[in-house]
Amino acid sequence: MKRKIEISGIVFLMFVIMLFIGKKTSVSSTLTFDDRSSGEKCNVFMVGKLATIDGSVINTQTAGTTRAWFHPPADHEAEAKRLLKCYNEYDRSFMGEAYSPPVRAGRTIEIPEIRHTFAYIEGDWWPFMNEHQVSIGETTLGGLKKELFPSNNSDALLRVTDVTRVAVERAKTARDAIRIMASLMEEYGFNPWGPNSGEFISVADRDEVWAWEVIPVGADWKKSSGEPGAAWCAMRIPDDMFAPSCNESIIGEIDLDDKENFMASSNAKSLAVKYGFWEPRSDKPFRWDVAYWGKKANSLRTWRALSLIAPSLSLKPGNEEYPIPVRPDKKISILDIRRLYEDFYQGTEYDRTKGLAAGPFGCPWWPKGTPDMPITIPDATGPSIVILQGRNWLPDPLGGIMWVGLGGWGDACVYVPFYAGMTKLPKAYTTGVKTKFCWDSAYWIFNMLANWARLHYARMIGEIKNVQHVLETSALNKLGGIDDEAYSLYREDPALASEFLNETCIRHAEEVLDKWRELAAFLIAWYSHNSWFGDQVEAPAWWREVLQKDKN
Repeated sequence: MKRKIEISGIVFLMFVIMLFIGKKTSVSSTLTFDDRSSGEKCNVFMVGKLATIDGSVINTQTAGTTRAWFHPPADHEAEAKRLLKCYNEYDRSFMGEAYSPPVRAGRTIEIPEIRHTFAYIEGDWWPFMNEHQVSIGETTLGGLKKELFPSNNSDALLRVTDVTRVAVERAKTARDAIRIMASLMEEYGFNPWGPNSGEFISVADRDEVWAWEVIPVGADWKKSSGEPGAAWCAMRIPDDMFAPSCNESIIGEIDLDDKENFMASSNAKSLAVKYGFWEPRSDKPFRWDVAYWGKKANSLRTWRALSLIAPSLSLKPGNEEYPIPVRPDKKISILDIRRLYEDFYQGTEYDRTKGLAAGPFGCPWWPKGTPDMPITIPDATGPSIVILQGRNWLPDPLGGIMWVGLGGWGDACVYVPFYAGMTKLPKAYTTGVKTKFCWDSAYWIFNMLANWARLHYARMIGEIKNVQHVLETSALNKLGGIDDEAYSLYREDPALASEFLNETCIRHAEEVLDKWRELAAFLIAWYSHNSWFGDQVEAPAWWREVLQKDKN
């Protein structure tokens, strides 16, 4: 294959980007960009089964996981207890085997265990999906009204992470999962990541997807009061609709008589009345989002996701509110969701591939601290993304699919399929920690190439996308045949189907990693400083002009 040969000037590029970081970029500053804290950088997308190409329910998760584990089903004694963790789960593993579980410590409580718990696959922070196709996504909701902040005087204990694990251990449906989580939060109290935070959990199954939001109830809640230790509300996403949550509450007006589409705690409205957030005798309807966050969903990320899915709405950036959910202009595929997670506002006034901060090679990963930097979906997302599908036309172990993309920050990963019925995972996907590079870790293989591509982005990302397309379309094209073979084996013996899925998916994941290592080796050599020969590609004229002006 004939290629143009070029010199990167990596060191010079980084120096110039830092030199001009304080100068005006090409981005409009008419908006207050939603620059979140590190705990508030997640994006969840939910799609009903009538809005997808194949009739599947889609849920997503972005939580920065480096590896995954399989938890088998289990039977328990009648008096058994389940340990429930009441602390932030954060991977602090610096030593030991790379694929050992994270080191975690903190306060715990015990709750009654049930006689049988379901199998599920999880990442470092959150469960992905259980054997009944119940899946979990998450975003942190910042900006909660200060009257609701918990204090050291509160009995509220529970974080959300372990509560979601209990839910997938016990739930066969999304509705059941919500009831389980809500019951625990009400009994033991919700203690969020930060004092001004609530939580958004997307919960899906084979037939439907729900948005569940939970908030603390104030500084001095006591378990002995008999009052709920959390307030919560859940909204079903209609089957023909799409909904995003970009660290914003998306639940507005609620109809608690409509039990098909809404669920809520007994104090969902009364808590707002107690603190003066809403007056029932006023002519204003109760809105969950306005009552507890004082605003409606209107971030730039929310606008972009809705605009890409439903361009016919002609939504404008900077609106006070966006409609959520929306009906897509066309049926949504897994690849459409992939495109959301790799979008940098290309073609808009906020295009992150343009301007001084993008450098001469159009890199959208601007240096931290760049003035007026619009926060995009990729950089407000963890390095790993899981796209979760529930499919009601197949038995649960075969119907549930997790498209796992580790370490590539959305634009430079490859999504590989794991089925809900798998009982083993590829070793590379169970290996690695964030603090130590490892060639045997899928997370690090993808993360390394993603970072390398930022040095000469405009050209290298094209090479990456070519290989992505081949690998992902190949997996999608083979899916029907895998489903058929697995179903045939399932009818004979479910264990045979699981073994087939283990072997098939592990082999595919290993082949993907081999291809990615080859691509990494090629791009490292080809784009290495001073290793090229032949014609040099000069910096673009506009970049040279900026340098000349600064020199003058």
